[in-house]
Order: sequence, then C-alpha cells, then structure tokens
Amino acid sequence: MKKILSKKNVLLGTAALSMWFSQSSFAVGSAGCGLGSIIFSEEVWWKQVFAATSNGSSGTQTFGITSGTSNCAPGLFSQRQKQKDFVAANLSSLEREAAQGNGETVKGLASVMGCNGSTYHNFGAHVQANYNAIFNSNDPAVVVTNIHNELQKNEGLSQSCKVSS
Repeated sequence: MKKILSKKNVLLGTAALSMWFSQSSFAVGSAGCGLGSIIFSEEVWWKQVFAATSNGSSGTQTFGITSGTSNCAPGLFSQRQKQKDFVAANLSSLEREAAQGNGETVKGLASVMGCNGSTYHNFGAHVQANYNAIFNSNDPAVVVTNIHNELQKNEGLSQSCKVSS
C-alpha cells in the first residue's frame, strides 16, 4: 500500500512540477502558430496546451509555417510570391537598372530578396555581372529562380540575402 502511495506522490509531484514549468514556458503564446493559436488566442498556459494540441493534430501549423498563414510568420512560399510579384510589377525598370548595376528598383529587389542594406551595392553589381543568366525570360517566376540560382553562387550574397535554390 505504501508503495502505491509513494508512486502516486511521485506522479503527482512530477505532474505539478511540469505544470509549473509549462506555465512559465507558455507565458507568451509558445504553442506557436496554427489553427490552435486562432481558436485559443489567450496566453493562459492551459489554453496554450489546447492550442498546441490543436496545432499538432490538425496539421495547420505545418501549412501555416510554409505558407505564412494562421498567425505564422511569412513562409517560404509567401516570400517567393512577393519576389515574383515585385519582378512582375517592375520587370522593365528592373531590366534597365540591372544592366547598369544600380537604381531604386534594384535596391527594392535586394530588399525583397531579404538582403541586408549594406549589401545592396554588391547585389546590384552581381545582378549586372549575371544579367544574361538572370533575364533570359520575361516570366517573373523564371527571373526569380534565376536570381536565386545566381545568388547561391556568390558566397557573400548567399549568406547576407535570404535565398533558397
């Protein structure tokens, strides 16, 4: 009988301790983004447990991270879409300025590509040097892919800009 009580006490102590630790770790909505963060938006620890469970069981957290929806930060695909939209809206100016290696549109492109402000000049020079490889199509999706491919070849820019191949 004492063994059973002892096991129960250990179990209760462990549960209480983990609830105490989880309360501090859930203080700022640490369940993450996803459907659960929309349904259980309050930052009370037990609601965050439900939010985390909802996120894990519904699969919306993975989708949200990838797409930048469901209270998630902008994802890979949404960033790529912003880049395509920028190129589509500015293609003629971008081609002209890229041939020169500088200009406001090239700086805007560097910004949309996630480059640090200190690397905009290097970005412009790299785009100019690889102009023919980048602007071999009028399709914005192809141009963005070409830019990513060319930036990956430059060690400095591949680290200072947020690009993926």
